[in-house]
Amino acid sequence: MYKFIQNVYKVVQARKGSMLLALAMLYPFAVLLGGVLVWDYLSPSDIMANYPHLVVLGTGLAFGFLVGRMILAHLCDEPKGLKTNMCISLLYLPFAIANALTARLNDGVPLVDERLVLLLYCAFSVVLYLHFATSVIHEITTALGIYCFRITRKEA
Repeated sequence: MYKFIQNVYKVVQARKGSMLLALAMLYPFAVLLGGVLVWDYLSPSDIMANYPHLVVLGTGLAFGFLVGRMILAHLCDEPKGLKTNMCISLLYLPFAIANALTARLNDGVPLVDERLVLLLYCAFSVVLYLHFATSVIHEITTALGIYCFRITRKEA
């Protein structure tokens, strides 16, 4: 791990960049993981034990979105860190955590059924990821003047 950090530091120094800015790219990943762990800990219905497939699907797609945004920012030389709309994937977690917290204050009964909250989390992650993927594909095919699933070029 130390060698990895040392290599990142060398690259940042060679590009005359900021190590703090390089580490800022990891912030959304840590918040997503921490948010899901807090949600699971506070969950009155123990979402990881009862619905692990939904937690993994929703969180995996949210991580996929974060990775895709990071790769795209790197390839297109976009601004790094929190300027890449990466934090959009974190918008749903405060609602889920607040719903689990209300269950703690309301004798174990959440305001919204937790299975529904989890299904909505998955739906949010699917829509977010599909929107990202289709918009990237559309922009690339438009910029290159090609079709997505064809070999021939578009007519000018």
